Amino acid sequence: MTDRRQPPRIRTVGWRVDRRWRALYFHPPAWALVLAVAGCAASAGGMGAPDEQVETRLEAATAPAGRARVVFDWNMTDRDARFSGRGVLRLDGQRARVDLFGPRGETLAAAIVENDLMRVVPQAAASMLPPPALLWSSLGVFRPPVDAPLTGTAASDGGPTLEYTRDRTRWRFRFEGDRLRTVEWTDGSGRRSVELTGAADLGFPDQAVFRDWTEFRELTLRVTEVEESAAFEPDVWILPGER
Repeated sequence: MTDRRQPPRIRTVGWRVDRRWRALYFHPPAWALVLAVAGCAASAGGMGAPDEQVETRLEAATAPAGRARVVFDWNMTDRDARFSGRGVLRLDGQRARVDLFGPRGETLAAAIVENDLMRVVPQAAASMLPPPALLWSSLGVFRPPVDAPLTGTAASDGGPTLEYTRDRTRWRFRFEGDRLRTVEWTDGSGRRSVELTGAADLGFPDQAVFRDWTEFRELTLRVTEVEESAAFEPDVWILPGER
């Protein structure tokens, strides 16, 4: 046990710092106050009990409203290359189509996501796009993961954070008010994230950045035009080669 009459040696850069440490050492109530403040700060940064009412409210607040056509610029970087071009998103309720075009207008990838299922052509281009849950997140749409239960909710001045956990898989969704801002997915094999900034029309973000930290891949989408749309032609929901 440490002898309370002899304070431990503390490496300092000046007598004033040393005196503060000595004051804390000789006055246990001061230590108790420091530890209490540190404990409160740790608790504030942690997750509380799951709140399904918050989950339901945020899911409704970010749900797609009607039909929309969104034009965006995009660029992608990975270990070996950099790509860029223009893109078009067509959104109709719980389904959306994304087309990525190259610098000469050629189609590099086309994908249709319906709820939690996604089809991509060519198949090799699947790595260019986020998986379904994170693709919805890139549009500012909050969809609770189907493979993990809600395990924690935290509130702050900026907005709530929701956490979902199953085994080694964890999802974390952070909001500013009712607007989705960041999403992080981790498991034993990797980490992926989405960061949203700004506010475009119809609830879309100005910019979405999807990162696959394991593959060193980053896809950035910058919205340039948003417009409400009438019903899309049936052919929109058929990818090349599916006829």
